[in-house]
Amino acid sequence: MLTPMAKPVAEKPYHHGSLRPALLRAVAELIVEKGIEGLSLRECARRAGASWSAPAHHFGDKTGMLTAFAVAGFTQLKAHMEERRDASLDEPARALAVGEGYLEFALRNPGHFRVMFRAELLNKDDPEYRVASRAAFQVLEDAIGKCEASTGSVDEATLHERCLLAWSAVHGFATLCLEGAIDLPGRGAKARLRAGLELGVGLLRLLGPSLFPATSG
Repeated sequence: MLTPMAKPVAEKPYHHGSLRPALLRAVAELIVEKGIEGLSLRECARRAGASWSAPAHHFGDKTGMLTAFAVAGFTQLKAHMEERRDASLDEPARALAVGEGYLEFALRNPGHFRVMFRAELLNKDDPEYRVASRAAFQVLEDAIGKCEASTGSVDEATLHERCLLAWSAVHGFATLCLEGAIDLPGRGAKARLRAGLELGVGLLRLLGPSLFPATSG
C-alpha cells in the first residue's frame, strides 16, 4: 500500500508547471534572509511546497540550481536595461539609461545580484549561462558603441575599456549599497532603495562625460 500512495507525491512536483520558478523564488528569498551559505536544496523545496527531491530533479545539484538562478537573473537584467534604454530618445541618454537599469535591477534583486557573478558557485560552461550573461553585457556594449559611433570613429580596444569602466562603476556602487557600506538616508527598505537609486543615478550623470564621451558635447 505504500507504493501507490508514494507515487503521486513524488510525481506531482514534476508535472507542476510553476514549480521551477517557485524553486528559484525560494532561492532568492533564502539568499536575502540567510545568505548563500544558508541555502539548501531541501529548504528551497520546502518553501516551494515541493517534495525534497524536486530541486535535484530540475537542477541536478546546488551548483546547477544556482546556475539556473543566475541565468534567470541575467535574463531579467537584460530586459530591465533594455526597457530603460528604449524609454530614452538619443544615444547618450540611452547609454546612461542602461547603467541606470543595471543599478535598479541590482538594488531591487539583491539575491540574484549576489549570485550572478560568483564564478566559484556556478557552472560557467553551462550553455544557457554563457548565452544569458553575454547577452546582458551586449546591451551595455551596444549602447556605448553607438555613442562612440556618433563621434565618427570606433576603436575596439577603447570601446571595451569604456564598457569595463561603466560596468565597474554601476556594479561597484550597487555592491557598496547592498553591503551597507554606503549610509543611505531614510527609514525602511523602500526609502533606502529610493535613496540608493537617486544617488546612483546622480553619480552616473556626473561620470557621464568619462563613461560615455558623446554625452560631453
